[in-house]
Amino acid sequence: TEGRSLVGFDLGTGSDVAVAELDKAPAADDYYITWKETYIPPRKHGFMLRSQGVRTDRPGLKQGYFFMVNSVAGTVHILQSNTSDFNQLAEATLVAPGKNVPRWFRATATGNKLTLEYSDNGSDFTNILSVTDDLYPNAGTSQYVIGLGEGIRQMYVDDIVISNIKEINTNINPFVSNISPYQIIQRDN
Repeated sequence: TEGRSLVGFDLGTGSDVAVAELDKAPAADDYYITWKETYIPPRKHGFMLRSQGVRTDRPGLKQGYFFMVNSVAGTVHILQSNTSDFNQLAEATLVAPGKNVPRWFRATATGNKLTLEYSDNGSDFTNILSVTDDLYPNAGTSQYVIGLGEGIRQMYVDDIVISNIKEINTNINPFVSNISPYQIIQRDN
């Protein structure tokens, strides 16, 4: 989108991670990120949701929930990123689709529920991981993270969509008075 940008961090020599801060994306408590990826060599990468604070071991990387795709091992993960480590919340096997074959992912944080879904066509998503956690309940920014010991080149990410989620209370029973049935039908078309 026009006016949106990615800010990359120069992490210096010896670093095994590259981070792009999605600085123009709105901070939100409940939101999802959808992306399409294609790789040449397999990589470890993904998006950090509700990112905040700093880490002492990897400059630029924040604390939050890291939804990681590991195409090297054929696994996906939901991790807590804390001040100096990752704590695994959930893991599943997901064989990588292959060199130059796109796959879409959607990472969602709603309340204390975290989910990761994937799609091979960009429209029909399958839930592969779901977990609840309360460590990072508040709004934060988002980051794209790549590397973690597997290199940072030749990984392509496209069609990034970030969207706030508005919960709808379906248990509301409105009370309408002093309106005839004809008027209700007329107003509702």
